[in-house]
Order: sequence, then C-alpha cells, then structure tokens
Amino acid sequence: ADKANDEYNIVFSNGIIDLTNLDLEGGKTEVEVNVVFGNGVIRINADVPTVIEVKGAFARAETPDGSFITFGEHSYRTHGVDDGKVLYIEANVAFGQLKIIKVQGETEEI
Repeated sequence: ADKANDEYNIVFSNGIIDLTNLDLEGGKTEVEVNVVFGNGVIRINADVPTVIEVKGAFARAETPDGSFITFGEHSYRTHGVDDGKVLYIEANVAFGQLKIIKVQGETEEI
C-alpha cells in the first residue's frame, strides 16, 4: 500500500502490516496498530525515520533493537527523526505478540 490507513487491527488472528512503502511526502505520518489476542508483525523501512511508541499488557512486543516489553511502555527511534518526514507508529498490544522488523532491500534484521 502506498498510502497509510490510519489504523490497523489484528484481533484473534495473525497478520503482517507492511509499512515499508509508505509515502511520507506530507511530513509526519501517523499510524495506529492494535494487536489483541493475536500475533502481529510490523515491517518498517530501515531508510525511513521512524518513531514507535509501544504499549503492552499481558503481551510480548519486540522492537528492532531487540528490546521487548510485556507490560508498560517503550519508545523506539531510528536515525533522522528530526528531519521532518517521520513515520510515527502507535502500537498497542494486549494478550498478544508483536514483532517490529526493519527491512532494508531484500534482507531483514531479526
């Protein structure tokens, strides 16, 4: 998808949300991802400045730097987030799992 939906929900299922090809021409782009009783993967472009705010309860949410939370909040920032064009992701996970991976070219950082 070239344009971001404002919100993605994974409820009682598994899903992959690919945000690697978003058009950030409008500056700051905000996306909300909710995983409830499910298992989700968010793919982000390693070349796109990204800020991710993760909130979890009875969850496992893992960011590309290897950090993870089960309860509480965690922030993850990539390079260049002060340059104007930023992808901002609010990720909420309850009773589920979420893994955020950076994709660069055809290889993935896991």
